This record gives sequence, structure tokens and C-alpha cells, in this order.
Amino acid sequence: MSQKTKSALYFIAFVVTLITYYQMDNVKTIQKNEIANNTIKQVSEQGTLN
Repeated sequence: MSQKTKSALYFIAFVVTLITYYQMDNVKTIQKNEIANNTIKQVSEQGTLN
């Protein structure tokens, strides 16, 4: 393989890795927000029942 081809493959692998890492981090943030919202709902519903 030529140096140009190797460089292109490494660059593509790097970009795919960055996109995957960003997507995983984004999903974790969304899940944390949903958990926080559900907890707030549960606490407020329990407060109205008492």
C-alpha cells in the first residue's frame, strides 16, 4: 500500500472513532437527564400524595 492510502485509512479510522465516542457520550448525557427528570417527577408526585 502506498503511504497516501495508509494515511487515508488511518484518518478514516480516527474520524469513525471520534464519531462513535461522541455518540456514546451523548447517549450517556441523555440517559442522565432522563433519570434526573424521572426522579424529580417521582419526588414531586410523592410530595403531593402526602
